Amino acid sequence: MAKAPNCKGRIVGVRWLAPDILELDVEMVEPAELHFEAGQWVSLPFGPKTVRPYTIASPPSERRVFRLCADVTPGGVGSRFLRGVKPGEELAFHSPLGNLTLIRGSSAEVILVAEEIGIVPFRSILLGEAERGFPRRMRLYYGAPRRELLIYHEEFEELARRHSEFGYAPILEEAEPGPGGGSGDLLKLLARELPELAGREALICGGGKMVKACRELFMSRGMERRAIRYEKFW
Repeated sequence: MAKAPNCKGRIVGVRWLAPDILELDVEMVEPAELHFEAGQWVSLPFGPKTVRPYTIASPPSERRVFRLCADVTPGGVGSRFLRGVKPGEELAFHSPLGNLTLIRGSSAEVILVAEEIGIVPFRSILLGEAERGFPRRMRLYYGAPRRELLIYHEEFEELARRHSEFGYAPILEEAEPGPGGGSGDLLKLLARELPELAGREALICGGGKMVKACRELFMSRGMERRAIRYEKFW
């Protein structure tokens, strides 16, 4: 049997970013604030034996009201609840967990690679770094099959305009060029743009096949295994 949730919040905002991508604003009830590292997730219980993780999309400075983003897959565990959720409802969940976080104390340049809903932890990370003025260089490569699935695109464009230390390359993996970026295979773009990666770090999030291929590519270009953190969303 799953452990009982130790946190409680109240839903104060509901938005659909795409047909199956839901964003929730959650106001803390107990405890009064949620403390987490950028890139982490919380788990929601669905029945006595089932929990599902949902990633925090807001920066760690937003402790009183935080944001979750979920891929509401038709027929998935929790999908019926999430599709019917409304402001004012209470939400029980477990404390934040997850290791897809920046390496503490490092000043190395960071390459972020996201595929579809795998972008969510990077929104939390990038907004947190923007609040600090981007103390290190970061570059985001973000792939999705269609424009409507390229969520948070305008926010990342604005961050890139305002901060010279942040670069953004969106990739639509279909025929027409992506807005402000490229088209076609995400891995081919990475191989073309990143010939040498010694001394850099990486965060990777998306499907297992993409994550594995990125890790192999980056290590073949000189990046240390311990400098790569990743999470497989499917």
